[in-house]
Amino acid sequence: MTRNIRHAVVIGSSGFLGSWLVDRLVREGTQVTGISRRKGPVLDSLAEPSTWTSADIVNAPPDTYLPECDTVFFLAGIASVPASLKDPVADLDGNLRSALRILQTLRERDTGTSFIFASSAAVYGSALVLPMAESHPLQPLSPYGVSKLAAEAYVRLYATTFGIPGASARVFSVYGPGQHKQVVYDWALKVATNTPQLSFFGAPEVSRDFIYVSDATAAFAQIAKNAPLKGEAYNVASGTETTLEGLARNLLAISGASARFSFSGDVRVGDPVRWQSDIAALQRLGFQTEVSLLEGLRRTYLWATGKSFI
Repeated sequence: MTRNIRHAVVIGSSGFLGSWLVDRLVREGTQVTGISRRKGPVLDSLAEPSTWTSADIVNAPPDTYLPECDTVFFLAGIASVPASLKDPVADLDGNLRSALRILQTLRERDTGTSFIFASSAAVYGSALVLPMAESHPLQPLSPYGVSKLAAEAYVRLYATTFGIPGASARVFSVYGPGQHKQVVYDWALKVATNTPQLSFFGAPEVSRDFIYVSDATAAFAQIAKNAPLKGEAYNVASGTETTLEGLARNLLAISGASARFSFSGDVRVGDPVRWQSDIAALQRLGFQTEVSLLEGLRRTYLWATGKSFI
């Protein structure tokens, strides 16, 4: 069964992932309402929503900003482990309370609107086995992971108890043009300096499962269109494990630099050591990655250094 998304609401439409999702939906012919605190995508080349509403979703009642629609993508909140460690209450408000209030509004309206929640691989904590399927034990290491996991539980509850179609997307390490933070962007700028000796934060054996942003938005669209939406969760990743040492070598190769590099050896509190996703459940919905790691890094490096990446 494939659902047609005629009118989608993207909450967090001006964020990194939200901007790219809006672009995909608009180019597919979907009417899109964007909801965020500020207007405009992260890149001028990305399409904008058909309509846009400024809203503080933590404090404003959903009825004041949420129009009638067939699909709500919740991509707002505070996507930061360090910020959650510093202020767990703010993290809970941004990632859990605001999502719950929207779910309750959809329950009261009873119009069959689907709810797709952007969760995080942080719900898993440290990997006990690799690759990590959705059945992997859930032992988050940070308030951020806990709030995401709690929100997932509400998505499942509202689907099974109240009949609100919904699913959670456990996003791993998304990267790409327009993301002014995180390891790929930070290291791309560092590599571009052509410094002969580079020092990177972290340990070389730490690994992540990187997924290019356009592939991540394709996963969200596949979930909304093809998933049962019974409250289940899906890993959104490439299915490939990349160490930080491998990431550094790839960025150096793309830049043409010949610098030597070393690592600080630090692992941040709340961060796991190794991540690799099992994406079989997502693939069963029709998903497949289109942008390889090297190509995605090349595009991101070009953008970060002020060049055209298209």
